[in-house]
Amino acid sequence: MPKYQIRLINSEFDSTEESDYHSIVAASKEGIRTAARVAADRLEDGMTSEAIEIRISEGDRIVARHVVSLSVSNLDADA
Repeated sequence: MPKYQIRLINSEFDSTEESDYHSIVAASKEGIRTAARVAADRLEDGMTSEAIEIRISEGDRIVARHVVSLSVSNLDADA
């Protein structure tokens, strides 16, 4: 049975999750959830935008890629 791994990448980090997933769909869903949490945390730390690439691999072969992108715009002219 194939096993899939998640790798999160942006300009400041490159992280591979140690867990194995038994389907591309399960790995993709978890990768997207994790990337969204990481991006949200970084926005809370003062960033105004964040993009994280998710790579799903089976061994050395990349089988799926996604990008999570979040941004915050202050609409208050006085802030």
